[in-house]
Parts: sequence; structure tokens; C-alpha cells
Amino acid sequence: MSDFPRRIFPCNECPWRRDAQPGQFSACRYDALASTSGAPGAEAPPSAPMFGCHKGEPGTNADLACAGWLAVAGENHLGIRIAVAQRRLPVEALTPGAGWPDLYGSYEEMAAANQGSAVLDPTIAWLEDQARAHDEARQSPHRHLLPDVPTYLAHPGAEPLPPRPDNPDELRAHLEEARAAAEVTSHG
Repeated sequence: MSDFPRRIFPCNECPWRRDAQPGQFSACRYDALASTSGAPGAEAPPSAPMFGCHKGEPGTNADLACAGWLAVAGENHLGIRIAVAQRRLPVEALTPGAGWPDLYGSYEEMAAANQGSAVLDPTIAWLEDQARAHDEARQSPHRHLLPDVPTYLAHPGAEPLPPRPDNPDELRAHLEEARAAAEVTSHG
């Protein structure tokens, strides 16, 4: 019996897929998720977080383990090994299945490919996340139920937080200012 909540096939935007468009998430997220993936002899402990699918369960949005992560890095997470030993997770989940897309071979390879030109500054990453959330909310079929101003989430690396923009144009202006400042800083 398998009762482990997981995706059984990598979603279209899965960062473990070589054919997925990179840069979907900020560089800070990849740094934070590094603890989900160990290595032979240096496995992630059972208490380490698991790499979750960003889409969640279709229809409920419940948390699911990422299929790509399980197939590439799952065997190096002791919590996953325990789930397999307890028969809560089939061992087949730890290898790509038939008809799967080509996946990156390690967490480091996946993160490097996805970070690419991703911004490392946490303030810029926070602003990018807010812009993406606002765009997604505007495309939602339930957008009429949402307030005009999106909900802003605190980003632990961005202190102090930038002023809360009142509209998408102000948000984008803050983002461009932060990018320009980062460019000046990085080039001296």
C-alpha cells in the first residue's frame, strides 16, 4: 500500500526537468531547498524538509512530494528511505518511469541550471515573487473576489522590506530600481 503524498510524474514546470523553462523561481528558493537533498554518505536526515511540488494536488492544492526530486534525489533523503521501508512509498518512485522527460542528475545541477541568471539579492527576489503572485492573481478566474492590492508576504532575507507598492506599476518600478541598484553594485 502506498499512502505517501506525491506526484507520480513531473509537472510541466518541474525544475528537475531539463525541458522546463529555467528561472521560474528566485535563487533564494534554491538556496533554501538545498537541505532537501543529500548525497551518498551525507544523506539528508529524516527531519530534513522534502522538496514539494509547487503546484500541489490538483483540485485540493494539498502538499505533494515532487516526482522529479524523488526520482533523482529521493534515495539520499533518510525520510524517503524510511517511507520505502515502511511500504508507504513504492521503490519505483525513486527512478524515472517510462516516458518521463530527461531530468537533471543532481540537486546541484538542477539548481545551477535553474538559477542561471536568477537574481541573488533577497530584496529583488522578494519583489519578483510579489510581481509573479500579482500576475497569477490577475489571471485567476476568481480575480473578482480578490482585493485590488495583492497580499504581500514577508521575505526573511529582505530587511527592511521595501515600501508596499499600491499597484502593479509601482511594484514593477520598485523591482526595476532594485535590479538597477544590484547591477551598479555588482559592476563596481
